[in-house]
Amino acid sequence: MNIRLNTIKAWSIRLFLLATTATLVVSCDRNDELIAAEKSIRLDLSTFNLSDGGDTAGGKVWKETYSETTPTLDIGIFKFSHSANASWNYWTGFTISNSSDNTKQTNFVQNQFGAMPQGGANGKGTPFLVAYSQQIPSEKLVTNKAYDLSTYKTYVEITDDNISSVKTLNLALSPWTYYNITEGDAYARKFTKGDFYAVHIYGLDSNKKLTSAEPVTYYLADFRNGENKVDTSWQSVNVSKLGKVKYLLFFVETTDVGKYGANTATYFLLDNINVVK
Repeated sequence: MNIRLNTIKAWSIRLFLLATTATLVVSCDRNDELIAAEKSIRLDLSTFNLSDGGDTAGGKVWKETYSETTPTLDIGIFKFSHSANASWNYWTGFTISNSSDNTKQTNFVQNQFGAMPQGGANGKGTPFLVAYSQQIPSEKLVTNKAYDLSTYKTYVEITDDNISSVKTLNLALSPWTYYNITEGDAYARKFTKGDFYAVHIYGLDSNKKLTSAEPVTYYLADFRNGENKVDTSWQSVNVSKLGKVKYLLFFVETTDVGKYGANTATYFLLDNINVVK
C-alpha cells in the first residue's frame, strides 16, 4: 500500500513540475514576443491627414509640399528633409501622397506624386513618401568627416536617441522615373543594356559622420550583366549593416547623365522604415 501511495505521489510531483515548466516556457515565449514588439518601431503613415491636401492624379498630396516655411516633414520619431520655392512651384526632399495613379502622364510636373505599386507598402491608395533626390556626388563620401546635411536634398533624422539600428525600409519607383526608364521622353532616353537606376543609402551618427564607409545600394532598375529588371512593386531593403545611425542620407544614381546632370527623373518612393530601440 505504501509503495502504491509513494508511486502516486511521485507521479503527482512529476505532473506538477511538467505543468509548471510548460507554464514558464509559454510565459517566457510571450514575454520574448512582448519585448521584441516593444523594441521595434515602424514608420506609420496611416494616420497622416491628407484630406485637406492638394489634388493630384489618383489622390492627394501633402498640403505643405510647396511651402517655403516648412523645413521638415515630422512623423513620429522621423524628421524628413523638405524645401520648396513657391513662386517656381518647385520642391525637393520628401512629401506624402496617397495617389493610386501609375499611368504615363502628359504633364508629370502637375502629376508627379503617383506610385508604380498604386499606393504605399500597405496597399493601393495608402499613403507613402515621395522623394525628389539628387544624383550621387562624384566625390565619394568618406568616414571621419562631418557632413553638412543642409547641402543635400533627401535625408531622414531619427529623433529618438535610444534607437540602436535601422533594420529595413521599403523602396519603389515613381511613374515619372519608370516611364523615363522604359520609354524615355524629351529629356531622358530609354534604358538599354548596361544601364541602371539605383538608390544609395548612407548612415550618419549624431556627429554627422558616416557609420559605414560603403552605402547600402538597391537597384530599382538593372540592365547589367544580362539583367532586364525594372521594379513595379515595393521592395524591402536591409540596411542593418549601417549600424547605429542618427541620420539616413539618400542619393540616386542613373546611367543616363547629360551635360547638366541626370536626365532620368530622380525620384524614388519610401515607406515602412523599421528601427530597433
